[in-house]
Amino acid sequence: MNIKTIVKIHKERRGGVALTFALMLPVMIGISGLVFEYGSAVLVRAQNQSIADSAAFAAAIAYNSTGQDEVAMQEAADRIGALNNRAGATFVARLIASPANALNNAVEVTVTETVPLVLSRLFTSRTELDVPVVAVAELVSQASNCITAIDPGDDGIVVSGGTSIQATNCGVASNADAEISNCGPYIMATSLTYDSAINVPGNCGGAPNLRKADGSRLNPQRRPVIDPYGGTSAVTGATARLASVTSMSLPANPAVTVTSGGGAVSFAYNNASTIAQAAANGCVASRAGSVWSYNCPAGGSSTIGQITIGGGIQLRLNPGGNAANVLNINGSFSAADRMTFGAGTFNLNGSYTGGYGGTYFTGAALNVTGFVNVGTSGTVSFGAGTYNIAQGLYLPGSATTSFGTGTFNIGRGTTACSGGLYSICANSSGGTTFGAGSTFNLSAGVRAGGGATVALGSGSGNTYNIGTSSDGYAFRGDGGSKTSLGDSSGAIRFAGHVNLTGGGSCLVVGTAGQHDIRGNLWGTGAMKLGAGVYTITGSVNFGGSGGGNTSCGGSNIGVYADNVTFVIGATGTLATSGVCAGRSFCLAAGYSSVLINASNGGSTAGFAVIGPTVTSNNAGGNFTSGATNTAINGVFYMPNGDLEFSGAGALGSPGGCLEILGKSIDVSAGGLLGSECIATGGATNLAVRLVR
Repeated sequence: MNIKTIVKIHKERRGGVALTFALMLPVMIGISGLVFEYGSAVLVRAQNQSIADSAAFAAAIAYNSTGQDEVAMQEAADRIGALNNRAGATFVARLIASPANALNNAVEVTVTETVPLVLSRLFTSRTELDVPVVAVAELVSQASNCITAIDPGDDGIVVSGGTSIQATNCGVASNADAEISNCGPYIMATSLTYDSAINVPGNCGGAPNLRKADGSRLNPQRRPVIDPYGGTSAVTGATARLASVTSMSLPANPAVTVTSGGGAVSFAYNNASTIAQAAANGCVASRAGSVWSYNCPAGGSSTIGQITIGGGIQLRLNPGGNAANVLNINGSFSAADRMTFGAGTFNLNGSYTGGYGGTYFTGAALNVTGFVNVGTSGTVSFGAGTYNIAQGLYLPGSATTSFGTGTFNIGRGTTACSGGLYSICANSSGGTTFGAGSTFNLSAGVRAGGGATVALGSGSGNTYNIGTSSDGYAFRGDGGSKTSLGDSSGAIRFAGHVNLTGGGSCLVVGTAGQHDIRGNLWGTGAMKLGAGVYTITGSVNFGGSGGGNTSCGGSNIGVYADNVTFVIGATGTLATSGVCAGRSFCLAAGYSSVLINASNGGSTAGFAVIGPTVTSNNAGGNFTSGATNTAINGVFYMPNGDLEFSGAGALGSPGGCLEILGKSIDVSAGGLLGSECIATGGATNLAVRLVR
């Protein structure tokens, strides 16, 4: 091969390399772009992972500290993004079951940032790449205790007399002593801590009196425990409402104005006289048999003086009128037989008493300066409308009475209702109902006499402002009475005691965001309490004066309160004698079938009972005298009051979760205190840990 041939071959190869390089250049640029831009995405992902971790942690803390507010959770995650200059990234926070433990809640935060594509576009039509990262923060218990005696200067936890504490999945703690007085009692728990002394008898034989659920020995440890709820926003916010309930204003007696004038009319069997008297008032009277009709000009306003009705006479006022009619009646009167009020507004300067034939009111409004007594028998029907009755509504005898949906402004009666003066005095065995969606402004409360049935509204949309009777009650139900209140979109307000004073009685209270009671909530009958927070300035007492289960709200119960929180001030007049004396919360005297489930939402979520938090108020709790089959699920928080379980009293249920915290805890004489919590830490005492 000569030199020319070699040079020619070299030139041809150099051209091939150049061609190959030219062809490979886009591929090389693309690969470089992929490497560079993938590296950029990896860097963004690494940077955002730590930010996502912080956002999940902050969101979980916000969710927990604000009473499980998911809006606050999202806002906390967004703030972390802003602090880290991630304006171009999206932060999405959501509540999930923890991947580490499905029994716990967790907050998942997904951070997504978009990385632009430039060089990589040689291989794809996409102009950008989403880079998501995920972090999960689990809400876990700070403490494993579900039964705690918090005061180091008190007795701590004392178990005696063949009783037991059974906390099968959580711990028992005392900031003072932990004591078992003899060989019969025992404490079963996952842990037992104390901070003063441990006093447990030895050489008892058989199973140890400090034991775990599997029967193995439980070794106590000495260390203090903190109050997990003292000063938290959930507790301080709930107890702050006590002040406004204490100063709750009363509904005023309605002011009723009646135009004076008009001549008297006597409705009997003298046609000429009655017709002439009606004509003098500008109206027309006519009689058909024993029925008188009295009609005034349609759409106008008329007055009539004293009305007198003869025996056996039925009277119809304005049966031919319309909604614009106004009839002013000057003087009290009583019906003899059936009484009918037609269309329009009726203003009565005096009082009305129904007859044996019943009363039928179809007007738009009834305004009465005195009282209304529906009569002792017959059927009584009042339609939808507005009722202003200054001196009370009386529902006696066997009359069956119904009111349509309306606004009921009723003042204090002037005739005693089994002792006190009330706005509504219901003694009728026939029963009384008020329509759904009604408004009740009752200045002096409600009394349901023995055997009476009263339904103050039903369904939703009701409003209740109930004042105080002359003997201190907003509601009082006697033996065998059945009373119900419907749901309310606002607060159900009682400016006095709410009390079932007789066995076999029943009170059903509807759902509301707030139930305010300025006084005590006491019962000797059954109560079914709708969802919401019950802020009670006095005490809660079931069975302190006897009584027990009865049929109420469709079931045989003692107390049924689902999705509720009781906030108890324990001020004013508490029980002064018996097992409930001086107590803020008491279950006694054979009460059973008692279920209280804590609120499952809002700022008090997880709390069943919040007792007095003022350190000078040591009104505690008592579960005694056969209060069996009692389940309270949630946190029972009474930091300044002693809690006693005795006399076959029992608290706990299979599968129930009770976290109880008191000044001291004494279980004796056949009592039982149990909880199957899985160390939840309660309503707000949760720590946060990253799990992904």
